[in-house]
Amino acid sequence: MGVVMPEEAPVNIGALLERPYTVRQRVLGIQTKLHSWAAADPGRCFDDLFNLVVDPGFLVMAWTRVRENKGAKTAGIDGATAWSVENSERGVAGFLTETADLVEGPLVSSGTGADGVDSQGERRTSSPGHPHSS
Repeated sequence: MGVVMPEEAPVNIGALLERPYTVRQRVLGIQTKLHSWAAADPGRCFDDLFNLVVDPGFLVMAWTRVRENKGAKTAGIDGATAWSVENSERGVAGFLTETADLVEGPLVSSGTGADGVDSQGERRTSSPGHPHSS
């Protein structure tokens, strides 16, 4: 059995939910770093931002922002409200873990342009940029 490196260790989303200030500081630090890099090099391409979207800290920060805004009482596309997630059997930690688990690998470019046509001139039939699109 191999040694689990810190970057590979699973993150306890429930523990992060209990430390919103720490999560906020970490996320804002990363956002500040990205902003400074973009300002220093306006042509810079950030290829690996999708990993931040499913990062447990960013998910917790996003949940906190959604939970605190006026739309928290409005159901999302899945029909769930913040209240229903919080009061479900899986709870917020389970919901966020399932959300992170929806993505099994890094985002792969679909090779299509904004007009929905791929490099071979064929119209795409699935969501743009989704790693599991066909």
